[in-house]
Amino acid sequence: MTNLTPTQRTALETAATRPQGNIFPVISASGKELNGGAAGKVISALANKGLAHDASLNPPYCNWQISNAGYEAIGQEPPKKEEPTPVEEEPETTNEILDNFLDGLSIKIRRGSKKEMVIAMMLTEGGASNLEIAEATGWAAHTIRGFIAGTLKKQLGLVIDTERDFVHTETRRKYFTNYRIVGRKMAGQEEN
Repeated sequence: MTNLTPTQRTALETAATRPQGNIFPVISASGKELNGGAAGKVISALANKGLAHDASLNPPYCNWQISNAGYEAIGQEPPKKEEPTPVEEEPETTNEILDNFLDGLSIKIRRGSKKEMVIAMMLTEGGASNLEIAEATGWAAHTIRGFIAGTLKKQLGLVIDTERDFVHTETRRKYFTNYRIVGRKMAGQEEN
């Protein structure tokens, strides 16, 4: 049995109720959210005991989640991982989807350009974050926002779904916006 402080236990129990087992925001035993160094110390102690792990897909930004040992330490069974169902055949390749999409646009986008790359990233099911777009293109944040608002929304009439989220580092939250193309506006349709 692992010795846990009341705050460590509360942090693990709270994480166990969250869909992906995310530890942030760290909740203390008194029910308050811990920030900065206090949260870092709790996470560090849990990681050293093997009760939390960094599941980040975007280093150096951390995404601390409860580990299987963490579930066991609080007397819960770890959730079962759903095995993906095998896909027999994909109807179109990513290039075919992109080609079909680009062919229907009122403005021609040059093949192999940064604009085409960003549109391809935003057509994926998960979309693309401003951090991913900046890394792929070298564009600044204001350039990304201008391209999305000016070229994609106004000129091409695309409907863009935006979702604001954050990842936690050991010292602060790093905010990002995820963009996804969900369709085209119909003629005469007003923007919400």
